[in-house]
Amino acid sequence: LNSFCFGFRFFQSNLFNPEFLKYLFRSGSLRKQINKTASGVTRFNVSKKKMGSVLIPIPPLEVQQEVVRILDNFTELT
Repeated sequence: LNSFCFGFRFFQSNLFNPEFLKYLFRSGSLRKQINKTASGVTRFNVSKKKMGSVLIPIPPLEVQQEVVRILDNFTELT
């Protein structure tokens, strides 16, 4: 969209469980990678070129579903 707001479009919709993506983009390791693509003081710009270097893990759907199950259960306990 611009350097302040990104949109992702996955052309293979069967690669990710949407609930898994919810946890993935909240994870510390992915956020650290994304933070490294940003520059600014009060308003951060994310470089589209640098964003291309961010590694997004794609485990099999069965593993994604198990991760979601475990994290949902953990969330319920807290």
